[in-house]
Amino acid sequence: MLAPPGDEVVKSAVPRVRWLDILAGLTERQAAAVLRHVNTCSYPRGELIVREGERGDSMFVAIEGHVEVVKRVGTDTSETITVLPEGSIFGEVTFIERGGKRSATVRANTDVRVAEFPGPAIREECRRDRDLAAKLFETLLKILVMRLRLTTDQLWDARSTERFRVLAERLKARIAKAEEKRGS
Repeated sequence: MLAPPGDEVVKSAVPRVRWLDILAGLTERQAAAVLRHVNTCSYPRGELIVREGERGDSMFVAIEGHVEVVKRVGTDTSETITVLPEGSIFGEVTFIERGGKRSATVRANTDVRVAEFPGPAIREECRRDRDLAAKLFETLLKILVMRLRLTTDQLWDARSTERFRVLAERLKARIAKAEEKRGS
């Protein structure tokens, strides 16, 4: 299902995909070295791309379309965490962990085309070019920091919403007590 893009595709793709976050700051030569190993694949809407709990060693970029990130809640249910738009990176944690377990399921939210960045091949390029390694992992670190901040904000919002609900319940109980006293 996955097919290497081939040299002519890589050469023609470099100017078009330079906007991808993962290639930010790379020279044309470095981007071509990375893209040489990239495989592309298309998934119809609803098809799984990665499954939570499975081992992985690659990361992906949604080239076309959107992907849905889903997390198991308990044993029988799952919830959508987010929908990532075109250009988004996913699977970067197992790429960095070198074979760790996928922390969420990702499925095609629309018909989607993804680029797979295979960990072993990309890390070999990074061993050959330390500047490439520094730029690539700095980009991944920035993405992870941004996602951590977003998650922290979401958790705080949820906690604040719960606090508001508790305060509203207390206020409602006090009002009911005050009305009860007035009525007696």
